[in-house]
Parts: sequence; structure tokens; C-alpha cells
Amino acid sequence: MISRKTAGGSSGFSALLSIGFIVLCCSSSEAATTDESTVATIPWVNLSVRSAIAAVATILVVAVARRKGLLTLRDHEIGANGLETTQPVMWFAGALGLYIGIWVVGGAIAALILGESDDPVEIGAASAGGVYAIAVLASVITLVYLSTRFAGWRFGFATKSPWAGCVWFVFAIPALFLAMNVAVIVQTLIEGALPDPIAHPTLELIVSTPGDARVWLIVAGAVIGAPVFEETVYRGLVQTSVLRATGRRWVAILVTTSLFTMAHLAGDIPLHALIPIFVLGATCGIVCERRGVWAAIAVHSLFNASQVVLAVLSGQ
Repeated sequence: MISRKTAGGSSGFSALLSIGFIVLCCSSSEAATTDESTVATIPWVNLSVRSAIAAVATILVVAVARRKGLLTLRDHEIGANGLETTQPVMWFAGALGLYIGIWVVGGAIAALILGESDDPVEIGAASAGGVYAIAVLASVITLVYLSTRFAGWRFGFATKSPWAGCVWFVFAIPALFLAMNVAVIVQTLIEGALPDPIAHPTLELIVSTPGDARVWLIVAGAVIGAPVFEETVYRGLVQTSVLRATGRRWVAILVTTSLFTMAHLAGDIPLHALIPIFVLGATCGIVCERRGVWAAIAVHSLFNASQVVLAVLSGQ
């Protein structure tokens, strides 16, 4: 069960849920008009209205969150017994070792599965099956170990953690879609045309091969594998490292979010997509400090799932 402090009043939660889905529907309308980028007239009114709705909703959510104290992060509360005795370099080395190890071992397994094939779908499925299968296993083992070594909510799994993540995701929907709309406007001003609504190679692969059973493995990698792996590395280890080095939660969140965002540059995604990724990272960072890594995983997973749904809708 989610505490009353987290969930807020039932009426307030319902209002925020409604606002979030209004913004979602407004943003999905853009995804359904992929041909707009090819016409000379840019729908500035449509973009402005969606952005205004998202901005108002974001302001309301932030106001409620501040009133409930959800954005107050106390620097003196570590959140895991014994964490205050550890060295920052230990956490960063753990993050680096886990990250490199997963890609080396998982990449080798994926290469064995793939063989000589150059089929993009098969490559994506092999990567999801090889890399993310190992990543999830190693990440879960890491979090279980940390939860036993440092007792507390930060790394431990509780049945309420995913539900807390769901509530936080609903609260974050307006800010996430505001970031998406701002990104679209910035990119449109720079290039003079609307960007492709599908801003990630994995999403393009999912949309371009409907009906292929192997796509489900790619979807599982995006919705489950990537969130578990990335949140363990970034929020579980890197953010803890910066927190131990600085003693400041907001500094740890912003530094980790910046590293998380820059890491996506290697994923061949357009620059404008980094804006919502930064907002996602900051949201997950706050959730980690308030509810632990598993709640942050739930937020990340729901975000990726929403992007898959929007991408599929845009491809219809």
C-alpha cells in the first residue's frame, strides 16, 4: 500500500491522473501525424497548445509535490545502514565494472547466438536476449547483495516499491511530455521541420517489423532489461557514489542524470531526444532517493513502455 504522504488525497490523485492522460493524448496526436514533417506549414498552434497544457499540468504537479514534501530530500538521511562508512570510489568502480562486464559477457553471448546474420531484427533480438538477460540477472544479484549488506529501503525490494513507482510515474507524466514538446519545438526551430516522432533506433525496429515474434524479445529488453540494468548502474551505484562524495542528494541526482543523459549519445538518437531523457533521469533520481532503486526501475519501465506504445500508434 502506498503511504498517504506519497499518494496524496484520492481526489488530488484522480485530478493528476486525468491531467496526465490529457497530456498523453495531446502528445500522442503528434505521433499520429508523421507526415507533418514533410509539409511546409509547421503546426505552431498545435505545438503551443500541447506545450501550454503540459506546462500548466507540470506546475500543478510540482506545487502538489512541494506541498506534500515529496521534493524535500534531507541530506543527513542516508537511507541504508552502514552506507555512511563506504568510500565513493568503491561505488563508482562497482558501477563501471558491472557496466563493462555486462556488455563484454552479454555481447559475447549475443555474438554466439547471432552467428553471421546481419538481419537487424535478429541482431536486436540477440542483443536483447544475450545482453539484457545477463544484465537483469547480474543487476538483481547486485541489488540483493546490497540490500543485505546495507539494510534499508535504498536497495531492498518491497511489494509496495513498484506501486510507488507507478504513482510517481503518473505524477511525472506532465513534466515528461512537456520535455518532449519542448524538444520538438527546439528541433523544429533549428531544422525548420518537425522531427521524426520515433526518436530511437530500437523503437524504429519495433515499428518497422510488426508481426515478427522476435520483436517481443526486443520489447522485453526495452521495457524490462534496460530499466533494471540502467537503474542499478546509475541510480543504485553511480548516484550512491556521488552522494557519498558530496553528501548532497540533489547534487548526486543532477550529476548522475547528466551522465545518464550523455550515455545515450552513444545510442544514435537525435539530440532533441536528450531533453526528455534528462527529465526521466532526474525523476528516477528523485524516486530513488525517496523510495529506492526498485521504485525508480518501475518509473523507467513505464516510461519505456509508453514510448513503445506511442511508437506503435505512430506507425499505424
